[in-house]
Amino acid sequence: MSFLNFKFAPMIFLVFFLFAFFFLRHEAKVANFIRKYWFYKRTRKNRVSTIFYILSILAFCISLMDLRGASEKVKATIPDQKTIVIIDTSSSMLTEDVRPNRFQKSLLMARHFIKKAYGHQVAVVLFSDIQKRIVPFTDDIDLLDSRLEGLEKLDITRGGSSISQAIQESIQYFKVEAGLTGDFSGNLLVFTDSGENQEKFDLNIPDEISLAVVGVGTEKGGAIPLRNSRGKFLGYKTYRGEKVISKLDKTFLEDLEGKVTNYKYWLVHSYNMPTEEILNFFRTVYKTKLSHRSVDVRPVFTQYIVIFGIVLFIISVILSRGKTFTLALFLLVLCPPSFSKEEKKPTLDKQGLEWKEQLQKGKLEKDRRLKLAEKFLKAKDLKNAKILYEENIQDFTKENPLIQFNYALTLIQGEDLARGIKIYKRLARAVENKSEPQYQKFYQAIRNNVLMALKKDQQQKKQQQDKKDQDKKKDQDKKKDQDKKKDQDKKKDQDKKKDQDKKEDQDKKKDQDKKKDQDKKKEQDKKKEKKKDRPDSVEQKEKDIKKKREQVKLPAMIKQILEDDRKLQQKYMDTSTGDNRRNRDRKDW
Repeated sequence: MSFLNFKFAPMIFLVFFLFAFFFLRHEAKVANFIRKYWFYKRTRKNRVSTIFYILSILAFCISLMDLRGASEKVKATIPDQKTIVIIDTSSSMLTEDVRPNRFQKSLLMARHFIKKAYGHQVAVVLFSDIQKRIVPFTDDIDLLDSRLEGLEKLDITRGGSSISQAIQESIQYFKVEAGLTGDFSGNLLVFTDSGENQEKFDLNIPDEISLAVVGVGTEKGGAIPLRNSRGKFLGYKTYRGEKVISKLDKTFLEDLEGKVTNYKYWLVHSYNMPTEEILNFFRTVYKTKLSHRSVDVRPVFTQYIVIFGIVLFIISVILSRGKTFTLALFLLVLCPPSFSKEEKKPTLDKQGLEWKEQLQKGKLEKDRRLKLAEKFLKAKDLKNAKILYEENIQDFTKENPLIQFNYALTLIQGEDLARGIKIYKRLARAVENKSEPQYQKFYQAIRNNVLMALKKDQQQKKQQQDKKDQDKKKDQDKKKDQDKKKDQDKKKDQDKKKDQDKKEDQDKKKDQDKKKDQDKKKEQDKKKEKKKDRPDSVEQKEKDIKKKREQVKLPAMIKQILEDDRKLQQKYMDTSTGDNRRNRDRKDW
């Protein structure tokens, strides 16, 4: 383990020592002041707390240097393979020793390879006297196929063959891509008849580049037919009055084995197509490169220093403010928080429960029923008390005054004030003129209950009136708020008009910025999707890309655009020098 930013250690420790010096000096001054005027000395606990605090600050300072573990190698993600398809467009490719001819056969194999090349970024290069890249690196199969299909009508009746130079120049495209991604590796797939008629060019292909050459033609060879744009035969190509015979140069293909590290060639005739073999060759070499492709990673251990510093800081706080925590804990234990509970309603006593069971069985006498109603009244079960009184008493005026008193109390507490007060008035008139003490107490109790009922009724009316007043105030406040809102809305409408004019100008600028942001987001989303769906192997990545391609269908409008694009590109695809002087000895096939 080592610190990644150890070079900053002198500055970090200097800052720490300055902080510790001034902090300790300040604490000493405070301690002397307290001892001088309040006669308190520093405790040992306070001194230890200061030490822990200083050590925690030291730990935080050390964490700034970023402690890392030993270097570990981690496999990198699997990027797309970069493949350049190089097609020979010299006149010799018109030879028909391979059906339909060498050039058409090369186009057919190139299109077949591109459709099978899952996980490849493909570029297309044409060459004869010079080389041109007609498609940059892309995985757009429709674009690549359209470009290659447009080559079928390309005029290649003139132009020599410079294979080595085309291969060497194509390597520069990998270098350009490496400048953007840092990945200087790729594949070169060359379709040619290997008849190099131009000046010799020394090849210098790096080990990171794999070269596959497909020799199209036969060693016996054949004449080069010339046709016009309508396909009419005009004759055979001649050189110094003699018919030109173009043959496949197998020696050139064999010589490349000693010059290129990762190299393989195939000879193709009319009916064979080595697409799978070429893909397997590229895949094998690529997997070998990936096995050596790793990234050095140093695990981070800074968090452990930070955690240690936090623990020291917490200990310092507890030691310096221990009494505060002790007092809080003591108060919590002494006065635990009380949680409000719902008040339990009184229930019937044992005697009342027995009578209730007898009542349910129909065996309870009338006197006991009335006493049970009284027990229900005490238990505040007004509903059952009222039912029992009314079921067992036909004429309340002839009943015991105490029973009438309890029944009236049941009515009053059950919100039936009018009937309850009426019974109390009758009872009061009956005992008003009696001088016996028990009657006077009974009269006083009746009077108190009546007053309580009236007071309760007044409170209810007052509450209702208060509610009405509150509702009125709310309505008035709502009206005021509505009026204010209307005024505010008018102002807002005016402000909105002004803002809209400003926004229109701002939106134009924002639209331009949004387009840029959307392009950036798309690139970021692509990167995220690639990170989320990282394949486990090259084969798995190829299968995933194959599924995506099968799900995509090309709209008819895009097909029409591609067809028009092919016609425009034919003017650009000419790779001959255009030198038609008759008295030249330079070969042009």
